Amino acid sequence: MSYYRKTCAEAFQLVDKKIQAPSIVLGDFLDDFYSADTKERQRMIDSPLPLKSEQWAWLVYFVAAIDLLCFRFNLIRPEWVGNPNYHLREPWFLFDGWRLRAWQLIATPVPFKMRNIFTGDNILTRV
Repeated sequence: MSYYRKTCAEAFQLVDKKIQAPSIVLGDFLDDFYSADTKERQRMIDSPLPLKSEQWAWLVYFVAAIDLLCFRFNLIRPEWVGNPNYHLREPWFLFDGWRLRAWQLIATPVPFKMRNIFTGDNILTRV
């Protein structure tokens, strides 16, 4: 029996159905993504995420992550990732405090900034 890596869309269902914490789901997805070859990575990001969710902020976060991973790993960016509806109306700063806010405004990668999410520079780093 071989190991099956979930697509981002399949992984996000665990968040959407409140089965697992978003940070855990994203971490598990990233671990699988980083251990995959290029063809498998592309398969993992090709399926679109929904355009509705009670976990909207996290859904947009996952889309931004896919956008950044495409850039970093020279993958074909799926058309659905560019949908302008994947955007937050209000800015979301993941770290509280005015001192950290300035850092987040500067250091956050563009795919997150353009969706109104501010997180800092090492958001997709795994140990």
